[in-house]
Amino acid sequence: MPTNADRFLDAFKAIEDHLRRTVGATERVDFVDLVAHAAQENAAVRDVADRLIRYARLRNAIVHNANDRRRRAIAEPRKDVVEDLEGIRLVVTKPPLLVSVVGVEVTVCLPTDPIRRAAQKMADGDFSQLPVYGNGHVINLLTSEAIARWMTQQLTAGSPIDGETPVAEVVGPDPGQGYRVVDRTMTVTEALELFDEARQAGRILNALVVMRSPRSRTVAGIATVADFPKLFASLRPRTARREPVSQTR
Repeated sequence: MPTNADRFLDAFKAIEDHLRRTVGATERVDFVDLVAHAAQENAAVRDVADRLIRYARLRNAIVHNANDRRRRAIAEPRKDVVEDLEGIRLVVTKPPLLVSVVGVEVTVCLPTDPIRRAAQKMADGDFSQLPVYGNGHVINLLTSEAIARWMTQQLTAGSPIDGETPVAEVVGPDPGQGYRVVDRTMTVTEALELFDEARQAGRILNALVVMRSPRSRTVAGIATVADFPKLFASLRPRTARREPVSQTR
């Protein structure tokens, strides 16, 4: 039966090997520098970077020689420390899929639907966005901001607010603006990086629309900025991660 030291060292090595592969670092790169590099690109690593560095010092204290591949343990870490590091290994090497956090039955609308009907769906479900379906796939995203912008334009122009106006006229002619369609294999870490990249580039990214499969072309879930708390919560290390079940709003 493995000791606490064995479990700790196995988890630490799995994390270190994964980070080196991910960032393309050689054995010459110090672990602290490795974590700093990985944290720039990985939200899960960024969240646990300080703990990983502390555990690196503990790793050196546990083994007679940190570079000794025989790993002669001279100390035993506590059980809670081992479980914490094993939890970190789980979220760093196998982050949860985005669909496991935001996956729900998604309401959609058609570009020909009257805006009043789409708005009613949003009000009934307390949604801030609806995928717009056309020709069997997502062609745009109707958001509460788009509706407000359209209404403002109508009022400013002195035009009546016509509830029969097609959704296509409200969302505008630029398909893909403000959202991205992603595969169900996308992880939470990758999703957070997409939002961060858009922010740094000064682009608007309202949502990630998760497809159930390329063939079915049906939506499996939607992730928005409002989902950040539960996305980050899903990356918190735990020994037995529960699958979040919630409705994206």
